[in-house]
Amino acid sequence: MKETIHSFKPGTPFLVDSTSLNRRWATVFEDDGETAHFYALDLGEEKHSRNPVQETLQIYNVATLTHADGTFSISIIWSEDGHKACLLINANPHAIFDFEAKRGYCRTRCPPPAKWNAHDFAWDDRAMEFFKNS
Repeated sequence: MKETIHSFKPGTPFLVDSTSLNRRWATVFEDDGETAHFYALDLGEEKHSRNPVQETLQIYNVATLTHADGTFSISIIWSEDGHKACLLINANPHAIFDFEAKRGYCRTRCPPPAKWNAHDFAWDDRAMEFFKNS
């Protein structure tokens, strides 16, 4: 999938979304001015039509960023199978959703899983294997 890179300033409200090639899954990154979150959405199941959000990962608190005064780059990439999404900030992976396994990976490990509670959100560098060919 083609990677689109956006620029934003942390602490300034900003929103970017991305949908997988299979159109079943989507992600949204949102900086509301105080915190940033990455959302996993299931667009395919009718029962989720009122609230397609499956999980939420907290990416950062603006107040705790050491370099929040600069401009950051952000992109969301998808695995070739379209079931996994990775959030890159300044080309560094910060969060991954594996929609098939119903699992998230996040450097902050916050908040605890709400729906996908078979695993915590602990970061695992091996999850980047999903994106080797992306």
